[in-house]
Amino acid sequence: SGFKNFEFLFKSGSLWRITRNTVGYSLVFLVVNLILAVGIAVAINELRNKLLPKTYQTFLIMPNFLSLVVISYLVYAFLHPTNGFINKSILELIGSDPVYWYSERQYWPFILTFVNAWKGVGIGAVIYIAAISGIDPEYYEAAVIDGASKWRQIVNITLPTIQPVIIIITILSMGSIFSSEFGLFYQVTLNSGA
Repeated sequence: SGFKNFEFLFKSGSLWRITRNTVGYSLVFLVVNLILAVGIAVAINELRNKLLPKTYQTFLIMPNFLSLVVISYLVYAFLHPTNGFINKSILELIGSDPVYWYSERQYWPFILTFVNAWKGVGIGAVIYIAAISGIDPEYYEAAVIDGASKWRQIVNITLPTIQPVIIIITILSMGSIFSSEFGLFYQVTLNSGA
């Protein structure tokens, strides 16, 4: 019956580790994605050429529409032990031995965090760019008249003004803290034991 699965879960001794890993990864993903999305949105907003932000937004949002199966093969193309881009091009160039990424577990928290950020930061950045574009330009004009640098404008105008959007997006993201990204953990790692 279905209760035998729960019985196995509670008796296996893995419940604490599974819960800790799920919540831990989710919190790391939440913080990293938030910081990167806000940072990228602010950086794109500061571009003076108005064609470049649209191009960057397009490239940022594209990974969000890719399947994790496709992403897993992109990651595999980079991390393949003998023919992967990192081992073949970068490590070979600097004279290092190849790294067997799929059998060494210490790299995976960083790889998974990077892949999750690459896939999810773009859509968050677009939301923050929309929030930033709604800020009244008169605030910035007044700051320039007062002699505020770009950094002071970002810290004192942009970030406080988009703070409600940041809080709302963070609260919505916290709602999925216990929902593990199945594809990320099984497809990208190719279900390797490490």
